[in-house]
Amino acid sequence: MTTIYFVRHAQAEGNLYRRFHGHYNSNLTETGRKQLPFLARRFADIPLAAVYSSDLTRALETAEAIAVPKGLRVVTDRRFREREAGAWDNVPFGELEQFQAEGYETMKRDPRLWTPPGGESWQDCTDRFLDGLSQLLAAHPGQAVAVVSHSLALKDLMLRLFPEAALPYCDNTAVSCVEYEDGQYRLRFGNDSSHVPEALSTYASQRLLRQHPELHYNLWFRSALGEPERYIQYRREAWELVYGDLDGFDGPGFWSTAMKNCEQDPQALVFAMSGEQIAGILELNVNGYAGKNAGYIPFIYLRQPWRHKGLGIQLIGHAAQYFQALGRDKLQLRVAPSNEPAIGFYQKYGFRKVAASGIRRRLWLMEKSL
Repeated sequence: MTTIYFVRHAQAEGNLYRRFHGHYNSNLTETGRKQLPFLARRFADIPLAAVYSSDLTRALETAEAIAVPKGLRVVTDRRFREREAGAWDNVPFGELEQFQAEGYETMKRDPRLWTPPGGESWQDCTDRFLDGLSQLLAAHPGQAVAVVSHSLALKDLMLRLFPEAALPYCDNTAVSCVEYEDGQYRLRFGNDSSHVPEALSTYASQRLLRQHPELHYNLWFRSALGEPERYIQYRREAWELVYGDLDGFDGPGFWSTAMKNCEQDPQALVFAMSGEQIAGILELNVNGYAGKNAGYIPFIYLRQPWRHKGLGIQLIGHAAQYFQALGRDKLQLRVAPSNEPAIGFYQKYGFRKVAASGIRRRLWLMEKSL
């Protein structure tokens, strides 16, 4: 009998930023890396002959947490990748809900019936996964192995092997155990994430979001060009919120600077949308910090009632993915030292203070590695 432990990768950028990542090669998050020691501990007393992984970074780094303590080298295999998402890859979930609602609901309800535009069908995904699995089984008869893969690919596989099984949600680093003997697969347990403390659980961290479905917690983004009144209004609200007055506030000047950024790319100024409502705004400086290989956020703001519900990271994520595509290796922004809630938020997601400056007001420059 051969025993196979299927493992979902640790929390990655798509999970945190609420974006669909198929073959998009995203990184693990700070929380994801904190999940890895608990996964390694779970496998500490399990003798493994080999550890296999999708070749995508988020899976490979997770697999190394299992393999390295055992003195094993991870064997990467493209056949264990996530399902190819085609036109959906790196698209915010909120945009899919808003404009691809039928396909999005079908994917969640029964991925066997869904094929993303330009992507893989359920049949194609499970065929190539099983092809990789058959080669693995031939190489390790009677042994135990681990395979690190992705949520949808693993869900597809379980639906193929055990169509009647009712499995719990597959949290990041969740483990399923399957036995193979005489051409038959048996499920010992599925999607067990009991090794992950609740404070590090991706699913648990999204509980607050699920409590407010009326807020459409998956955001999408649309251009804010041609709406100077709204832009200046949100700039004013943010200024007063931080400083308690309007001393030094220059709404038209801020708008003029934003328009200069948009000459490089109209998508440098976007509204964060919750359904049909404007939840916030994000302004990007496209080339101003390119010499430092950094992306810069001049303005980021969430409106009431979308604050304090875990949504702000989606705006940071939109900026991060935008600048990663331009080859930048860090993300920068400025924050008032008195704005302790904002500083705490940025620090939680990997920003650190690197300098202090300011013309109108004293500000901290904070930076996050991409």
